[in-house]
Amino acid sequence: AFLTIFFVFDPTQHNFFPRCWLHKSTGFHCPGCGGQRALHALVNGDVPRAFGHNFFIMAALPFFGWRFGRKLWWRIKKVPPQLTQPQKPIMTLTVVVAVIVFGIIRNLPMEPFSLLAP
Repeated sequence: AFLTIFFVFDPTQHNFFPRCWLHKSTGFHCPGCGGQRALHALVNGDVPRAFGHNFFIMAALPFFGWRFGRKLWWRIKKVPPQLTQPQKPIMTLTVVVAVIVFGIIRNLPMEPFSLLAP
């Protein structure tokens, strides 16, 4: 149902989609800006346009898909999750730093960084 909404309705033309409060109040693009438009473009088959709206989210989708698919497979097969070591804090820190760096560089007014703005 979630993907159907993004398939049918374009976030740029419908007001029921939430707007970014950071961009609205400061003019800066947050790391998630363009994510709704990217999802709309992706479910409608326009992958290059989706990457143009939010490169970071599009690049992260395979990793999220892998984690979701793995958990779904375990549920379907009724197999308990494999015992692994707990997630290391360095992984979480790396993701947080990457999001912050992306949020900063996409607001720089020079090429090639300005291409990351939605």
